[in-house]
Amino acid sequence: MARMILRGIANGDDWRNLSSGAFCGGSMGNGAAMRVAPLGAYFSDDFEILVMQATASAQITHYHQEGIAGAIAVALASGAATKFKDKSPTDVVDDIIHIVLKYTPQSETRKQLQRALDFPADTHPAIVSQAVGNGFQVTSQDTVPFCVWNACRNIDNYREAILSTIEVGGDCDTNCAIVGGIVSCFNGIDGIPRDWVNRCEKLDIVVLQATHGLSTSGKHAI
Repeated sequence: MARMILRGIANGDDWRNLSSGAFCGGSMGNGAAMRVAPLGAYFSDDFEILVMQATASAQITHYHQEGIAGAIAVALASGAATKFKDKSPTDVVDDIIHIVLKYTPQSETRKQLQRALDFPADTHPAIVSQAVGNGFQVTSQDTVPFCVWNACRNIDNYREAILSTIEVGGDCDTNCAIVGGIVSCFNGIDGIPRDWVNRCEKLDIVVLQATHGLSTSGKHAI
């Protein structure tokens, strides 16, 4: 669906019509939440602006209120993890939970977030995923609550965060993108296991610079 919407935009159609018309009211999928962690980190100084930006980023492909709520929640979690990264893991988790529940709009996603975040950190992940979902339905409300809970549970342990996310099954790549995005905002790149980084393929990325418009400035291997 995202490809169809983007193809329509490329053909000159209005993204508002395309996105809101998907699935008779807009997508409530988990894709907007999957991609939003860097945006949350970028706007971590102002959570109200962050909510506006997360909403705008989601609406292009996920116009449904649930899809938007999921993107907002993950952006808030990554923003709080970034803003309070100098605090202890326990304190930053308290901040993440407070910020996420304060600013995430009323929705089924928020309701399930509250339910997930009520589980103690020592609860087995499978129990929480059985209660609130693991992304099997590929919706925001079935994905984001467990991911935010598991990111909080492993906020200072990237390896365990990813492995325990995979172990509950469901939409594993999306779940790990969400969890990994939040956790890495607290730990930084040095918190990612070096053996995992060394196994990543090298990509030639065209770097775009915002001047009067977007223009390529060369390729950089990362």
